[in-house]
Amino acid sequence: MTTRVLVVDPVGESALRLGPVLQRDFAQVHAAVAVAEAFEVIKAHDPQLLVIDVRGPDADTRRLVERVMADRPRPIVLVADTPVARQAAFSLLDAGALEVVSLGQKPDVTELRKRLKLLASVRVVRHPRGKRRRSSNLIAAVPAFPLVAIAASLGGPKALAVVLTALPKGLRAPVVICQHITPGFSDDLAVWLEAETGPRVHEAQQGQRLVRGEFFIAPAGQHMRVTGGGGVLLDDGPPVGGFKPSCDVLLK
Repeated sequence: MTTRVLVVDPVGESALRLGPVLQRDFAQVHAAVAVAEAFEVIKAHDPQLLVIDVRGPDADTRRLVERVMADRPRPIVLVADTPVARQAAFSLLDAGALEVVSLGQKPDVTELRKRLKLLASVRVVRHPRGKRRRSSNLIAAVPAFPLVAIAASLGGPKALAVVLTALPKGLRAPVVICQHITPGFSDDLAVWLEAETGPRVHEAQQGQRLVRGEFFIAPAGQHMRVTGGGGVLLDDGPPVGGFKPSCDVLLK
């Protein structure tokens, strides 16, 4: 079945580079559409997937994401290829966007096509703009070596921000996180999560000692394990279940 895709990219560069990715199994309802025109195109053509090129902070793009997710919800993928664009893109996850990807110099067409097909199939719900509720009612158990492990895949960054914000202050355990994410984005994810949640968030380093109350994210392209003494052990082994880092590896 062909998936209808709208690419919001007034410059046209990302739309052009996405051509080889979308030429099979996808039908572009429009390419190189400006942000101001996008919502009308969505109403007219009802694309199943919305891809937005992000170059930096932009109020119009945020309003578009908020309006789509409030009135005509559908999966939104953000393309960001610079550090400034990545931080701007992560801020849009809070408005309802689903995922951030990079085209890079030579994108893996097969992997990116697979990823977009999966994202297009995700069922999303209305996401009206509003303040996130913060809860302090969670109770942390205290075993001999307290540790919280979180696994996340598609749509995970936005969910992680909600979960980490809800964790009680003064949590007496470190939190280790595996997020299936595009290589090169884990450090940007750590920066964005720190801005969203307040506690210190780190991209984990080999041999790093885990600190209670702080969050440690598995680097893209490396598996993460926790040693018996509470240290970080990174593993450059093959993908597990198609993922690297693998959530299964961390949880085991």
